[in-house]
Amino acid sequence: MWRLCLVVVRLLQKRNFCGEVRLFFQPAEENGNGADKMVRAGVLEGVDAVFGGYLDTHFPSDCITVDGGPICSFADPFDIREP
Repeated sequence: MWRLCLVVVRLLQKRNFCGEVRLFFQPAEENGNGADKMVRAGVLEGVDAVFGGYLDTHFPSDCITVDGGPICSFADPFDIREP
């Protein structure tokens, strides 16, 4: 996801974008409290709009989906067992 954000930054630079852009990378998404900590820390203060992205292995790599509201707010559990 960070690479996608860097591409967005490059595109904005090439178009002489005038304004402020903030890139957010959510920590601790897996246990469900990363966004809450970010909001409490004030990362959204002064922000007019948020556009979020999520990498989802349920779709082909050349597919872009658009949905309104909260989506993908789940975690897939797994176990790693040593042989």
